Amino acid sequence: MSAIPYRNHTPKIDIRRFLAPLRDAFTTRPGGLSWPRAANTWRIAPAYVEGLIRPGSHKTLRGIGKRLDINEHRVRRFISESPCEHNAVQDHLNEHIPETIASPEAMLIVDDVDILKDGYDSVGVKSQYAGSIGKISSCQVGVDCVLAVPGDHYNADQLTWPLGCELYLPQNWATSDEFAERRHDCGVPRDLSFRTKPQIALELLARAREASVPHACVGADSGYGELRSFRKQLRDWSEPYILGVGPKDMHVIPDRGVRRYLPG
Repeated sequence: MSAIPYRNHTPKIDIRRFLAPLRDAFTTRPGGLSWPRAANTWRIAPAYVEGLIRPGSHKTLRGIGKRLDINEHRVRRFISESPCEHNAVQDHLNEHIPETIASPEAMLIVDDVDILKDGYDSVGVKSQYAGSIGKISSCQVGVDCVLAVPGDHYNADQLTWPLGCELYLPQNWATSDEFAERRHDCGVPRDLSFRTKPQIALELLARAREASVPHACVGADSGYGELRSFRKQLRDWSEPYILGVGPKDMHVIPDRGVRRYLPG
């Protein structure tokens, strides 16, 4: 699909219809205050989303503007100045699950998602593990939570729905005086404290639980499964889970003998 010219490729969803319930979140400041450029913001929002989901690379503000014939400056202002309230968007996603995905057999999956970066000026960027390439690289890392319904052919026909995503801010970015100027330049809130990826993941899961998102269990890889506090919180919530663990956390019960509960 990446070989198809962008101008000839039409996304398979009606983006404006998909975003319509989120209009207030895009055009109203937190607290319900009006936004003088609401009309312009709403015109750019569908184009920006379309630019992100179209096939291809170089999904920068300049690249999105060029492929959609929109002035780059307008796209940049949409990102930097619009009052888009991400919590309102994520609340909506949790509270309005499509009927095709709202299944008691679905799984809540939390995972890392990386964004490779050439430089070091973007908020939260540093040399850290990037799962998309399987090695340490300069990147940003977020934690996302999705709802997935299994298909008949493994992953080929599974259905997924995004519930939330939050940027992970490495500890030096969050607490070091060395990064104070960079935090200021990037607009990092002063009251933001360092949180681990599992802590962020639990907050995303808590949001889904509060919204009563239907699901059978929680799933995550060993980056989360190896942390006992993460597993304990899921047990405290009475959440069934399927988590990756390392050899040191693998408890094996013999075929014969006394069965007993193994903590952790």
